[in-house]
Amino acid sequence: LLGMPVDEISVAPPAIAAVKHLVRRSDAEECRELLERALHATTARIVNNMVRHTIYDRFAEDISFFTARPEMDA
Repeated sequence: LLGMPVDEISVAPPAIAAVKHLVRRSDAEECRELLERALHATTARIVNNMVRHTIYDRFAEDISFFTARPEMDA
């Protein structure tokens, strides 16, 4: 969603602080590039893995909900 022209996102109340932290540390251009790659993906599974890889690579020190690097599908 961060790569899209949106002004607001909705998250569960317990996740607000964590999401705000990640949004503030995100790079808009990097988000747009990920969105562009996701729009050209052929399956939702590939998109999910792209997003997981990006989150893991960019925010590994900030997150605890990814315990292992996900496998990329071709």
